[in-house]
Amino acid sequence: MECSNICAIVTGGANGIGKAVCKRIVADDGSVCIVDVDEENGELTVNELNSDRETKRAFFLKYNVSNYDQLKECFLKAKDLLGTINFIFNNAAISCEEKYVAMIQTNISGIINGTYLGIELMSKLRDGGGGVIINTSSKVGLAPSQFVMPAYTATKSAIIGFTRAIVLYDKFEHHGIRINVICPAGVGDTMAFGNIVNGCCTPATPYKDEYVSFIRSSIEKYKEIGVLSRPDEIAEVVVNIIGNDNLKNGTIVYVSSTVKPTLVELVSMATGSLTDDSVEMFSEPKKLSYR
Repeated sequence: MECSNICAIVTGGANGIGKAVCKRIVADDGSVCIVDVDEENGELTVNELNSDRETKRAFFLKYNVSNYDQLKECFLKAKDLLGTINFIFNNAAISCEEKYVAMIQTNISGIINGTYLGIELMSKLRDGGGGVIINTSSKVGLAPSQFVMPAYTATKSAIIGFTRAIVLYDKFEHHGIRINVICPAGVGDTMAFGNIVNGCCTPATPYKDEYVSFIRSSIEKYKEIGVLSRPDEIAEVVVNIIGNDNLKNGTIVYVSSTVKPTLVELVSMATGSLTDDSVEMFSEPKKLSYR
C-alpha cells in the first residue's frame, strides 16, 4: 500500500510516535483521522498537517479508546470523513504505575477495541476493502526493562499475546486484513519517555526517589551514546510495515536504535516452544540516533 492511498485512523496521534506517523502519511498525500483525548495538541497537530494544503488531509476526533461504544462511534465518523479506512494504528497508551487501572483500560482495552472495530470496518467479509492494523507494544512487551514498570510491562505483553492469538482464527486471512505489532525500544520525545524521566512509571515504594535518580542518570547516558531513537524514525518503520505485504499476520517487529528492524518469533506455533529466531526486515541497516 502506497502512502498516497492511505486513509488512516491513528489513536494517540496528538503526540510522539502517533503524531510522527500522521505527519509521514500526510506528507505523502495520505489522509488521517487523529483520535486522542488531548484536544489541545490534537487540534494543533491537525492545523499543522493541513497548513499550506488545498485539500484537508487531517482531522481530529476527541474520543477515549477504552470505551468500546464511544470508539465505534468515532471510527464510523472517521470513515465518513475519509470515505474509507484501510489502515489503523492502535497506538494510544499511558504510562503511570500509580494509575494502573486507567493504564490497563487504555493500553489493553484500547488496543482490543481498536482491533475488533478495525476488523469490522475493513473486513472484506463485511463490505470493507481490507487493510492493515498495527498495534503498538514495546520492548518491555518482549522482556522486562531495568526501569521495572510492572503494570506497564503487563499491558505491553498483553498486546503481543492478543494480536498473535486473534490471527489464529480459522480463515482469518479471508478478512483481507494484516495485523502486526511494533515494539519500539528507547524512543525519546514521547509522553511515555517523559513519564519515565519524571518517575511516573516507577511503582510507589520506599525506594522510589533513589530509583528515579538511577533512571534519570541512565537515560542521560543513553542520550550521550546515541541509543535513543526519534518518533519520526519509528514512523518510517511503520510506513515500511504498511507497505510490506510479505509480512505474515501476527508478526512482531522489534525496533531499536542499535539494530536493524527485526521480525521476532516468540513461540513456535507448531510446538509451543520458546524460540529466539529473528530475521532481518529490511536489507539495508538504518542507524537511529537521539537528537
